[in-house]
Amino acid sequence: MVNHLSVRKFVEFILASGDIDTTFRSQKRAVEGTFAHQTVQNRYQKKFGDEYETEVHLLFQKETPYYTLELEGRADGIFRFKDHLVVDEIKSIKGSLALVEEGRLTHWAQARVYATIIMIQEDLAEIGVQLTYYSMEEKKSKIFEESWKRDDLLAYFEDLLINYDQWATLQGKWLLKRNQAIHSLNFPFSAYRTGQREMAVAVYQTIQQKTNLFLQAPTGTGKTLSALFPAIKSLPNSNIEKIFYLTAKTPHKQIALTTLNLFLDFPLKRIELTAKEKICLNDVCQCEPEICPYAKGHFDRVKNCLWTMLEEESHYTRDVIHRYAKEYQVCPLELGFDLALFCDVIIGDYNYVYDPKVYLRRFFDTDHTPYLFLIDESHNLVDRLRSMYSVQINKQDILTLRRLVKPHHPKLAKALNRVNRVFLDLKNEDDPPYKPLDAPPDTMDRALRRLIEDLDPILAERNSPLQETLLDFYFQALDYLRIAEQHVDEGYLIYLYQQKKQCTLHLYCMDPAMKMRTLNQRAKSSIFFSATLSPFPYFKELLGGTEKDKTVSISSPFDTKNCFVGLQYGINLRYRYRDAAIPQLVALIGESIKKRPGNYMVFFPSYAYMHQVYDAFFNIYPKQRTILQESGWGEPEREVFLDAFEKAPEESLLGFCVLGGVFSEGIDLPENRLIGAILVGIGLPQISFQRDQIKSYFDKKHGDGFLYAYVIPGMNKVMQAGGRVIRTESDTGMIVLVGQRFSQAPAIDLVPDHWRHGQFYGETKPLLTDLEAFWESNK
Repeated sequence: MVNHLSVRKFVEFILASGDIDTTFRSQKRAVEGTFAHQTVQNRYQKKFGDEYETEVHLLFQKETPYYTLELEGRADGIFRFKDHLVVDEIKSIKGSLALVEEGRLTHWAQARVYATIIMIQEDLAEIGVQLTYYSMEEKKSKIFEESWKRDDLLAYFEDLLINYDQWATLQGKWLLKRNQAIHSLNFPFSAYRTGQREMAVAVYQTIQQKTNLFLQAPTGTGKTLSALFPAIKSLPNSNIEKIFYLTAKTPHKQIALTTLNLFLDFPLKRIELTAKEKICLNDVCQCEPEICPYAKGHFDRVKNCLWTMLEEESHYTRDVIHRYAKEYQVCPLELGFDLALFCDVIIGDYNYVYDPKVYLRRFFDTDHTPYLFLIDESHNLVDRLRSMYSVQINKQDILTLRRLVKPHHPKLAKALNRVNRVFLDLKNEDDPPYKPLDAPPDTMDRALRRLIEDLDPILAERNSPLQETLLDFYFQALDYLRIAEQHVDEGYLIYLYQQKKQCTLHLYCMDPAMKMRTLNQRAKSSIFFSATLSPFPYFKELLGGTEKDKTVSISSPFDTKNCFVGLQYGINLRYRYRDAAIPQLVALIGESIKKRPGNYMVFFPSYAYMHQVYDAFFNIYPKQRTILQESGWGEPEREVFLDAFEKAPEESLLGFCVLGGVFSEGIDLPENRLIGAILVGIGLPQISFQRDQIKSYFDKKHGDGFLYAYVIPGMNKVMQAGGRVIRTESDTGMIVLVGQRFSQAPAIDLVPDHWRHGQFYGETKPLLTDLEAFWESNK
């Protein structure tokens, strides 16, 4: 095991103390810090000439029985005088130098470690260590100096190494134990399901070859285990140190945790990462020591907590993290991130890897990335990436903020005026509502930069009555500039939307392919898997695949005789005919579920149409048990909904749901708790300017824009929803597809192979006759 650390991270890990404090820090600070370093270095070079070296690269390596330590860094400066050598560490500060009475502990430690490395490399008997503090306001420096004899400095460094060694040895022993156990790890069941071994082999080979894999297999075939088992088996011999299991929704995360419970007695540390708002223990979710007792003194207590958990636990669920965080009074969010450094499997949302705002920098802001990504339900990732890499600025928000700040911060109101003037220059009453632009306007970039400069001192003082409002806008402006300056490429749509008083500037990511080609480099291998990852060229392109990346499609292991599939193309669901189709649709739904008592779901393209059909259905079938999905539900409401689907009910239950919603994928209702799904329409996304521009973009790129913008996303929702019915070899059920488009290209070409035994019906009556016969033969 190679532990590669910067010198700064090394000393901060050992010596960190005090509070967590996420109060405002200026984004200019890094730029100002670089400027301060350069200013001091230039002064020293002018004064000392060749006797002063800058940015000296240093590397220390140490072999131990359990790990190899590599410490790397750059000394800001080295004075090479004739009779002695001095290592200089430069730190910039805001405020007066008079307040700096002595160097900070971690600053001294960083400089001393640099000095130790040089002393060892050059076999010096003694060395000087210097801290130079530079005030950005006063434009002056304050220097602290010390001198070290060789034995004393080596002893100091050895104490740091001993402190670090206890942690690294604990981890090294764990990895040795884990790897030895993996060699004898067997598949947790007596036999593989059909296709499961093929999946596992494909995953294992991909990891060994350090490439990426696009894997499609029907729901119920055991994809999660087929990905996790070979991933775990590969850990000892693939240079993979951690497995990131990435999911889109909470139910998928739970499936991964349940699968890992098959290895409950196996030495494997796993953690469930949870969003800040869900894991915070404080009444107010704000990481400031004055507000949160868990942030106050966190670093003074967290190491004892961390050590105890590493010794006593290996399954770090949200409940486990909460329990220890309460006991030791530490922040559960930061505790989870610290634990993740020692874990073998990390389970969390896509954003921990891919989102430019919140990705885990402690893992990915380095060239050393010995990781494996398992991306579950990766058909969801395309639209998630579009959202992560898109941003907008709204004129009305600017005016509202200007009105709020004017009494308190008149200078800031003027800065907001400049942003508003950019909007006024961009918009024109004669323009259409959607106005494409060639590039992000330079005038907006400049106006937002000046606005941020004016916001900096106000937010730093932390006494504005509008602190939270200003902070929210500050980060919104930074997000815009980050996207505009670092990410906009040929796959972006830049446009102005104007309607009456509304005016919004959008930077919209239509094609995330270029982003993903870079993001995929954060891992040795990425395994993209889903029940609906076809057509492969679409997903391989948009998720950054290359020619050497493989695709594997697994056939359904389930007997088609167990699943009735009917395609009712006689009901016209095109938008202009939808209202007229409701009576036919109600009759089809009501009569279909009469053929066998059980639980059913009917899926609609929108909440609005679902409610229309529900009202009509209730008028015709008032005694039928129904349950209706509502928008904005949290986990408790979702659980109540799913709990209603009991095993073998005497009276049928019909759930009204939305395609693409939480109940159309990632849920498991085993043992025939769901015996039928009726899918209303092919789930086309709502027609919009953005979708139409995606269509135009891919029309120009390779001539199939409607497929890329509308049909594939819609059919993915349909296939996911239909996949809720047959989950095991013993399940029987029905899938009814409703709408003309199902009988036409390109939708018919995307129907999965295990549905192709289905029959086409222009009328409902023969469908019901065949459905009745199906249930008769499957009593």
